[in-house]
Parts: sequence; C-alpha cells; structure tokens
Amino acid sequence: MVSLGPLNSTAYCPIKCPFCYVQGPFPRYSAESVDGVLKWLRERASEFDIIYVSGDTDSFARPRTRQGLDLLTALAAIDCDVLFTTRHVFDQDARAVLESLSRSFADRGRLLIGCASICQLTHPALEPRPIPSPAARFEQLAWYKSVGISSVLTIRPFIRTVAPTEYVEIARLGLGGCDVVLGGDLYLDEGGVIADKIERALGVPLPPSDDLMPLDFTEDDHKWGISHAEHAERLVSDFCQEADIPFFMRSGPLVDFLRGTGTQRETGGGPAYDRGA
Repeated sequence: MVSLGPLNSTAYCPIKCPFCYVQGPFPRYSAESVDGVLKWLRERASEFDIIYVSGDTDSFARPRTRQGLDLLTALAAIDCDVLFTTRHVFDQDARAVLESLSRSFADRGRLLIGCASICQLTHPALEPRPIPSPAARFEQLAWYKSVGISSVLTIRPFIRTVAPTEYVEIARLGLGGCDVVLGGDLYLDEGGVIADKIERALGVPLPPSDDLMPLDFTEDDHKWGISHAEHAERLVSDFCQEADIPFFMRSGPLVDFLRGTGTQRETGGGPAYDRGA
C-alpha cells in the first residue's frame, strides 16, 4: 500500500471525508517522491504481488493529480498488478494517460484496477466539496471499463444510520459501468473522533460499534471499533446476486476474482457475501 503521503503541513489529504480512518489515530505515511516510492518497492519486490494506491490519502485529487498519474506510470515498470482508488474525476488529458497505462498493463498480462468510491446519494456532507458528484464518478467508472481498466464500484463504508436502500441504489446506478462491487465496514476510533464527525455530517447519533480490535491492514496497535451494517450488506449482496455482478466485502478476494483464481462470492457455505481477508 503506497501513496504520496500528506498533502502539506496543515492538510493530510486534499479531501475531508468524515468517516475516513485517517481522521483518527491511523498511522500517517511520510511524504515521499515518486522515485522514493519506486525505490522502496523495488527493495521489497519479493514481499508483495499487488500494489494498492492509496490507503491513507487521495493521491489523485487536486492539486496532486499529475503526481498521482506519475506514480501510476512509474509503477507500470514493476511487474505487478496495481489497484488505485480515488474520488477524483479525471479530465481528458489524465484519461489519455490512464488509457495508455491500461494498454501497457494488458500487454504484460497484468491488471490495472480502478476503484471509483461512492458512498452516498443524499448525504453530501459525507463526501464534501471538492469531491465531484456521484453522477460524475459513475460516468468515470463506466469509462474505466470502456478502456480495459478493471472497474470497481467501491461503496465504502456502510453506515448503519444511512438507509440500506441508498446503498442498493448506488449499486443499481453502477450496473453496466463496473466489473465488481466492493463494500466495506465502518472503522471507529476509541476516542470517538470519527463518530463525532459522522454524527455532525448526518445529524443523528451512531449506534455503538460491534468489536474493538487492531485493524488487520496496518501494524499499528491502536484498537478500533468495527461497525457492521449487516442489513445494508445483505441487501446489496442480494441485489448484486440477482444482477449477476460480483460483490465482495474485502479487496483480497476481489483481486483473486479478477485474476481468475477466485469466485464471484467466496461463500464458504455461508452468506452470499465475502468477509475474507
């Protein structure tokens, strides 16, 4: 998992999603140049088989769009699949770069996976300006697919106080424009910073989280509350099953599916949605 790190000394990320775990005690990456990221990855080439961009900040949102694209271009030199996620909407010049990268990855038999993050339709304070509209991001999702980028509609996080039908509607609007749908749980810090920001954005209190444990995608020891919006999860899963679109709750099984080594839903005899690592 790599990124460009903090935007500057006063703003870690160009956008301020109230539910984002970097609002809490999530470990902050250090600022790094594209060359520095590439050097770090090459020194650890045996330790990974996919690169995620970004995990802590949106490396493609303005004013760093060009740097984010430079990072993706540099990563194409590493023989590895790459997944990137953003709420930014690219202009035509940026799309020309991405289309060229898509061909380059395909020629080497590697995946370039583009995730468009959309988590609300009627609660704009959850995705505040300058985040583009959901409609613009749905259009970009379909564009990814049209140029051969593996297209993922990322509906993260599911929040209990948002109507589950809103998440189903997001999935419905993404049909035809995506290869896979990815859901996700809400992570809440012990200090209540993230819960407070979400409650302010939605105007209603959040129910308590289910679990308290360290996150499994960082080596940090801070404990987090994991909030499972099971009703929303079930409705989206059922909708995707009926629409014959793959649905996962974690990115690992999603990548396996796109590689042709996993199933649409890794049920293990259980529910029709994935909770794998």
